Amino acid sequence: MYLLVLLIAVVVFVYTVWKELHDDLGSQKVIGFGWLLVVTLILTGRAFGGAWSVLLPWSVLMVWRQMSMNYLVALIIGIIMCALVARKENWKLWAVLEDITTGFLVFQMILYMADMIWSFSYGLLVKTMIVLLAAIWSLKLKKKYRSIVWYKSGKKGFVFFAVSTVVLLLMAVSAFCLKNGTYVPYLYLGASLISGLGLYMLGKL
Repeated sequence: MYLLVLLIAVVVFVYTVWKELHDDLGSQKVIGFGWLLVVTLILTGRAFGGAWSVLLPWSVLMVWRQMSMNYLVALIIGIIMCALVARKENWKLWAVLEDITTGFLVFQMILYMADMIWSFSYGLLVKTMIVLLAAIWSLKLKKKYRSIVWYKSGKKGFVFFAVSTVVLLLMAVSAFCLKNGTYVPYLYLGASLISGLGLYMLGKL
């Protein structure tokens, strides 16, 4: 069951990346980029999830088996991967991140659902609702953000930074309320503040 849900998440994400980017960047490069990114997200999330054993480090590669994932670390490393590929291919990083934001949120939502199948918790349910609502909001925001008065630059990247800021802030609030670790809420909050700063700076360019 878990492998099936994971495959659905991967196919949805890769297709979304291709659909949003292939016209401007070329189908072959975009498909390769989509697969590289989704593999990076899954493996780094599993590697930093803390569930694998030192005696069995290759269990991270056993993607057909359920394993706890650190989604925040996976997101950060995924952004770094995007930056490296964008620099190599001479792509506009913020435009790429904006175009894949909704796809990533749907991918994340499906993985949270897979986690709930394995072990239900109200924390996972809250996170699932957050990314679901964020995905819907991102679609609407993408059509309207250039009309926002204070966002004078009108540059692509607004959706990525705005959605990241709000989602990470809500994740921080959720972690505080559910007492999810001693440092996790602060990591989410710090990431939200950094994203908010990026949004502010992008608006001033």
